[in-house]
Amino acid sequence: MSVVCLDTHIVIWGIKKQASAGQESLILQAENFLKWLDLNKKKIIIPVPVISELLVPIPDSEHEKFLEIIHSKFRVIPFDEVAAVKQAQIFNLKNDDTAIREYRTAHNITRERLKIDYQIASITLVRGAECIYSHDPHLKRFVDDLIAVKEMPNLGSQTELSFIP
Repeated sequence: MSVVCLDTHIVIWGIKKQASAGQESLILQAENFLKWLDLNKKKIIIPVPVISELLVPIPDSEHEKFLEIIHSKFRVIPFDEVAAVKQAQIFNLKNDDTAIREYRTAHNITRERLKIDYQIASITLVRGAECIYSHDPHLKRFVDDLIAVKEMPNLGSQTELSFIP
């Protein structure tokens, strides 16, 4: 069974059923994608830093209920010692990358934001996932040379056709 990782936006659209203005169609797209992953027996992991991002806008009183939903559908993976070592390796590898530094400056990306993206990548790498599905162009820019970062595919939806003579 292959393993894939989901980033924040796909979970927001597919599980929370929320979207920003102009992104409403992504809710159905994410629902179809999650069904496709299930039908294709993909093991889905969600790194703990993604969980943190998901919980921030939810009232504290609703955290437990939301986490129950997440745990019933996905495998939540902690940022452990093995992932910490991998994150340090990624950070050291990328630290002297002039293109990354210029990109961060041009897009106002903080060191803290970069650390979160590297945590997500490191957790995904040490768990042997084949890719990260993400709608985040920055994550793709930072780690796509280490692990594939893919957009959620638009699988459409099957509709039932009625043939009435």
